[in-house]
Amino acid sequence: MSEGYRRVKDIHQEARGRDAESRAAYLREACGDDEALRREVEELLRYEAQADDKGFLEQPAIIARAFPMSRLSAGTKLGSCEVIELLGAGGMDI
Repeated sequence: MSEGYRRVKDIHQEARGRDAESRAAYLREACGDDEALRREVEELLRYEAQADDKGFLEQPAIIARAFPMSRLSAGTKLGSCEVIELLGAGGMDI
C-alpha cells in the first residue's frame, strides 16, 4: 500500500465519524496545504454519503436467494437464442 493511499485512508477513517463542523476542522488540520489530498478525502466522503442515502445493501443480499428468479421455460427466446430444454439442476445452483 502506497504512503499516499495510506494517508488518504487514515484521514478518511478519522473524518467519517465526525459531524460536519468537526469534520471540516479536522480536514483543515490533517490535510494542511495539500489540496489534492483534501479533495480526494472529501470525494470519498461524498461517495460514502451517496451510498448511505440510496440505502446501499439496506436489504441483505442473502434475502435474494429466498426469492429466486423463475426458470426460463422451453421456447423462451433471448435475442437470437432460444431455450430448448433444461440440461440439469443442482451443483452450481442451476
